[in-house]
Amino acid sequence: MISMDEYVAITGEEPPEAFDSCLKLAEEHIHLATFYAYTCDVRQLPRVVLDRLKAAIAYQVQYVHLCGGVAGVQSQSANSASLGSFSYSGGASDGMASAQSVATAPAAKTFLPFLIAYAR
Repeated sequence: MISMDEYVAITGEEPPEAFDSCLKLAEEHIHLATFYAYTCDVRQLPRVVLDRLKAAIAYQVQYVHLCGGVAGVQSQSANSASLGSFSYSGGASDGMASAQSVATAPAAKTFLPFLIAYAR
C-alpha cells in the first residue's frame, strides 16, 4: 500500500532492509485496528484519508523494524506481566508473528481514531 519512497517521505528515514516483510505485517496490523475498513481500492479514498492511512502504515513499519523486524516482534510478546495493581496474562506464543501479537506504534495510534471514524 505504500512504496519505499512514500515511507521515506513520511518517516524521514531510509526503509529497512526487510521492508516488504515489515510492510506486510504492518498493513495487516492496521487493517485489524481499523476493522478491515480499508481493504477496498484505496485510490478511491479522499486524499486526506489516504494520507493518514499511509502514515499509519509507515509508522507501523518503522515500529516493527525498530523492534527487530518480524523476528524481533515475535519474541517481544510477554506471557504475563504486572505493574502495580495492573496485571496481564496471555497465552503461550507459538513462535509465529501475527498482526494481533504486535503492539501498535505510538505514532500510528494517533491516526486510528480518524480512520475508524471515517470508515463508519
